Amino acid sequence: MRRTTRSLLTAAIAVAVLGVTACGGTSGGDGPAARSIDTSNGLVIDGETIADQALWEKAKGGNVSLATALTEREEKVITEQFKADTGIALDFVRLPTPKLFERAVSEKGAGKLSFDVIRVTDTTAAEEMAKNGVFGQTRTPFDDQLRKDGALDIGGGNFVSAFYAIYTFAYNSQAIPSASAPKTWENLLDPSYKGKIGLVNPNGSGYNTALTDMLIQDYGDRYLKDMQALGPRIFDSVSVMGTALGQGELTVGLMGANSALSLAEQGAPVVAVIPPDGVSAGYTPFGITIKGAENPAAQVFVNWQMSRAGQSKLGPLGLAPARSDVEPARMGDAVLPKPGDPNFTLFTTADRQQRQAAVLATWNGIFRYTG
Repeated sequence: MRRTTRSLLTAAIAVAVLGVTACGGTSGGDGPAARSIDTSNGLVIDGETIADQALWEKAKGGNVSLATALTEREEKVITEQFKADTGIALDFVRLPTPKLFERAVSEKGAGKLSFDVIRVTDTTAAEEMAKNGVFGQTRTPFDDQLRKDGALDIGGGNFVSAFYAIYTFAYNSQAIPSASAPKTWENLLDPSYKGKIGLVNPNGSGYNTALTDMLIQDYGDRYLKDMQALGPRIFDSVSVMGTALGQGELTVGLMGANSALSLAEQGAPVVAVIPPDGVSAGYTPFGITIKGAENPAAQVFVNWQMSRAGQSKLGPLGLAPARSDVEPARMGDAVLPKPGDPNFTLFTTADRQQRQAAVLATWNGIFRYTG
């Protein structure tokens, strides 16, 4: 259990809790940011080389096709910035990870793969696509940094983690005054939340499995048992739970920071909390396909996404950068944790292989889930 170590780290964090709401100037939808862009010798953005001269000459005027499991809101902000930075056209198709997986594998089998780059939200699905030959070799000029920060080696060279989904909790600010809002994971066990907490079933959800693992590792089975005793509502998707939270049917919901921010941007009284005792970080697999490997513009997109320029738009979307050398990602008034921070808990590939089955078995037993 990591509780003792985490407690010591928590004491060292200067800002205990940062509530996050949408307000003017904090949304990722403010438009592409101004950059220092130099194309006299390749593509250099804010002093960092995205493409050398040879790659840049081949990529200019090209087009990239992207299949993504991110929300349209998030992907639009990211890809619009890429187009503004590079002048390269990019079109994306948005599909849930299971449907994206089925389509990519089917197209690959028929020899008609239509996407240059793929972004999904589940590592297992990405691994299966790699086994089916969908991905090519995904390499960037920043691989040493990505390896150091844990984003490179998850895909055996086929894909990287484009960034991290941060899973935490959020509350309804009309139901709970900010002065008495929950600030830590232990606060969620207050009896006043009985019947008013929302959880997403982690079976089939890598991000929610990662969150469940963090809670077990930090607090033991006791935490889940105490939460189950409060009679939480169990949902199959964060979208349905988020609606219930925004409408006041729930007072607290365990969810991604990006989902909470999206609800707030839509006018829901939802505030995400970045607790000092840790948030769960989940991979977002991202890689170039065998089709994209033949497209220089696709390589530029992959390079750009993993550059400082590509990572800098993530904070306002509620996503954490894959690189620890990128400036802290801000979401409203909050600074999201990133690799290396004491309250950044990554559910690694090794963790998943070693503990996923046990984590789900524990959750299923405590919450009496039979599938």
